[in-house]
Amino acid sequence: MRLSGIAAGLAALITLSACATGPQPGDPCYHDRDALLALDFDRFDRNLEGGWRDLGDDPQCYGVAADSIETYRISTATTSAQTQSLVHHEAQMRAADGQSRSAIGLIETLLPLRADNPEMQAYHEAEIAFLRRDRSALLAARARLLSVPPPEGFEEAVADFLSRYPGQPPPAWPVNLDVVDGFIACFDRPYAEAYGAPECRS
Repeated sequence: MRLSGIAAGLAALITLSACATGPQPGDPCYHDRDALLALDFDRFDRNLEGGWRDLGDDPQCYGVAADSIETYRISTATTSAQTQSLVHHEAQMRAADGQSRSAIGLIETLLPLRADNPEMQAYHEAEIAFLRRDRSALLAARARLLSVPPPEGFEEAVADFLSRYPGQPPPAWPVNLDVVDGFIACFDRPYAEAYGAPECRS
């Protein structure tokens, strides 16, 4: 039976309302949406034990985390650097959620913005190659990543990382090589496993 115009309009409003409010109490991904989106950028995106990662650490909530990052990016990001970081993290969450096409599209928007970061370009190309299941392109991206020399100030950046995140392993050059090696070692496994499973990174 076809809905009347009024009924269809009400159904659309109900759907939009559900999308806007997110998971409801009792849902494993329920969270204080307003409080999350009210965080400043560092607490939302840079906090390794809070912010969107409260959702992103739960496999059930990868998609909800991606949606939260997207909303924050559109409503709150104020600089290109913030937007780039949020786009990448949203892409990672969408890839982990199995939304490979959306993740590839997001990562592709980053490539022209990383012209001054060849190591990040190579890493993004590796991500895309993995999501497309293109092993030869993945190996080529790894070779490009290895060919990039460390930038001036890398040691200072490592020291800054250690001051921000004591107890976390510091970055090594080239950055993200361990992730790319995980993509290669676990090429036929889902993104979330290839990215994070210890046996893929060893």
